[in-house]
Amino acid sequence: MRDFIARILISRIGIIFLLFILVLSLFAGYSVLSRQKAPQPEYVCGGKNCFAGCCVRGKCQQKGINIAGYTCFGENKWETPDKKGIASGTPYAVIDAVTGKSSVPDPDDPATVVATVGQERIFQKDLDSEISLYPPQYSPDIRKILIDKISEDSTLLQKAAKEGDVVLDETVFDTVDKDYSKRLELVKEVKGIFDSRQNSLSGTIISIWFYNEKIGPLGYEKGKQLAFQKIDALQRNVKNGNLTLEEAVDIIKNDRELEQIDKSYKSNASFRFDVREGQKISLDPGFDSQLWQLSDGDVSDVFLAKDIPEYDAPAVDAVYMFARIDRRQIAETVKEQNL
Repeated sequence: MRDFIARILISRIGIIFLLFILVLSLFAGYSVLSRQKAPQPEYVCGGKNCFAGCCVRGKCQQKGINIAGYTCFGENKWETPDKKGIASGTPYAVIDAVTGKSSVPDPDDPATVVATVGQERIFQKDLDSEISLYPPQYSPDIRKILIDKISEDSTLLQKAAKEGDVVLDETVFDTVDKDYSKRLELVKEVKGIFDSRQNSLSGTIISIWFYNEKIGPLGYEKGKQLAFQKIDALQRNVKNGNLTLEEAVDIIKNDRELEQIDKSYKSNASFRFDVREGQKISLDPGFDSQLWQLSDGDVSDVFLAKDIPEYDAPAVDAVYMFARIDRRQIAETVKEQNL
């Protein structure tokens, strides 16, 4: 009997022991697996996993590297040069830059030609000189903006040389080691020459708005009537010499009643202009044309101008204004033709 009971006890202990070992093994296995990271997707590049970087022609590039304006984000994704999008895969511009096929200039070489304008090559050193004149700022378009600026200067210089106004030599034109300060002075001089050959107009516009993006508390029709009454009286007194322009502006700024038709009546009371022919003066081309017909010291009639109060809306009557001309300059070439 004892042997039988012993066998039973031994077999039960054995089973319990085996179960214990099994549970312990399962727990140990779970602990090991839980400590392991979840498997990451593989981006094979040149036979290696490039998950953390970007693959460019079989070579894994590190995250953060910038090539041809694109920045690697990892997982073979690139931030676009304008910082507004993410490109999956390798952009052609990046591949071309790596293979040497890209037209993107080498910013480390001052002799690199970044643009060609007529008879002049624009060099990286020219661009560096322009950049040095600007305060540090983040702008993905700053390179393009400055290349365009240098190109416009070059066009201006070549036009002036063609018309016999200046002589261009290697100190200011088409060389890597030009004197850039001297070039900028020459550009300024040429702009002055061309400005003197254009008609110019300067003066001050006085205005009272009655529909400045929205209708004021007084309502549209009553606001329109009020605006006309006030500006008509001011225009007549300025034209007759009873008020100076400055006094008329002060009257508008101190008129609290105008708050019922335009919350910004003070800042909208007046603005100065100094333009060349063809440039915009006001929001209405018809008014601009009238101003070009006036002479020094003339005061225009009151003009009713339209505005577009909101996107895709029709133009509506919005503001009354008049102007006084300070100076109307006729270009030298026009004067000579009239002699």
